[in-house]
Amino acid sequence: MRDGADRSRWLEVDKIFQEALDLDPAEWADFLFRRCPDDPEVRQAVEELLAADRGAESFLETPAEAFVPEEIAAAIAHEEKAADLDRTGERVGAFQIVRQIGRGGMAGVYEASRADGEFEQRVAIKFLRRGLDTEDFVRRFVAECQILSTLEHPNIARLIDGGTTDQGLPYLALEYVEGVPITEYCVENRCNVEQRLRLFVQVARAVQHAHTNLIVHRDIKPSNILVTGNGRVKLLDFGIAKLLHPDVGPIDAPLTRTGFRPLTPEYASPEQVRGEPITTASDVYQLGVLLFRLLTGERPYEVRGTGSTLEKAITNTRPRAPSEAVKKGADAQPATWPGLSPTRLSRRLRGDLDTIILKALRKEPGRRYGTALEMVDDVEQHLDGRPISARRESSLYRAGKFLRRNAWLAPVAAAAVLLISTYVLTLIR
Repeated sequence: MRDGADRSRWLEVDKIFQEALDLDPAEWADFLFRRCPDDPEVRQAVEELLAADRGAESFLETPAEAFVPEEIAAAIAHEEKAADLDRTGERVGAFQIVRQIGRGGMAGVYEASRADGEFEQRVAIKFLRRGLDTEDFVRRFVAECQILSTLEHPNIARLIDGGTTDQGLPYLALEYVEGVPITEYCVENRCNVEQRLRLFVQVARAVQHAHTNLIVHRDIKPSNILVTGNGRVKLLDFGIAKLLHPDVGPIDAPLTRTGFRPLTPEYASPEQVRGEPITTASDVYQLGVLLFRLLTGERPYEVRGTGSTLEKAITNTRPRAPSEAVKKGADAQPATWPGLSPTRLSRRLRGDLDTIILKALRKEPGRRYGTALEMVDDVEQHLDGRPISARRESSLYRAGKFLRRNAWLAPVAAAAVLLISTYVLTLIR
């Protein structure tokens, strides 16, 4: 197929592939059966492209820890062979483990309940993987405990306890958050633009609180932001956060392993990708990527392929405007945006929201919002129908905002002008 296909055949394959990308993966099989029932070669080619695309997607969402081959691979192999992999029923400090709820590159997370009879309490216990208990990784794990102990905010999962097990394995006991990633919450609850913006405001205010305490999160992404059933946002996982306070100590020093850069590629800022010093501006950039994702379901960059392609796009390519991004995949997940066609959604994003997001995504840290709070202020100004600071002010722009805030004024003013004009004309006649 690959060797003998002519240009028209490959155009057909590409067209079907692009159509399939707009569907949920669960719908691909039925779609391909309907779209090319009598052409198994075309169907196979499209299936291969879809499989490759899903592989790229998983790469983009995978934290960089997963690509450190020696330490991580050894730790995973050790844990999978360990007899005590199932920790259910194990006592850890004042808590007893109920079940495993997650596994990452560096740690495993378990639900636990208070077992000392003092009172009822559910927590999430985070263990460093056995095999990663080297000096570098333990230092970073202890740093997370130190970071969380300084943060008290309603939108940040708080630290409850921490210590070392009888086997010498470091652990953290964190607030148990019963929720789903913010992007899933928005889809499941069919949130409109305003509701998504208000969820984002909660995230950005939590990030600003961390910045106020001289902490940069460095890994802001949907899987680290859960939303509870009552719509409360909780920011999680400060495992790769950076302390900016000079008196805290060198917990932010790079890991010994050559080439280790703690980041999630898809949400990394240009300076993270280039290995440059990290400041609060990196979190502002990641907030821009998050808001782009919340409002469009797309990425700022059209990237397919390897990590080097993504890194080049992040550092060199101008991001798309959100209002343009939603035009692609126009029919995808119509239930996500109740009452909004792609054209109407594009118009809704054009203007202020395009400007806010693109300012946060500037390549140069100094040209982004100075703080997360400045970005929050512009989002709230937009929600209130007021001028935002990121746009160059003009009389026409301010007048338009004023009229939209006071929609009743325009018809009243028009009626008054008409009445006065009629009166003047009557006097003249």
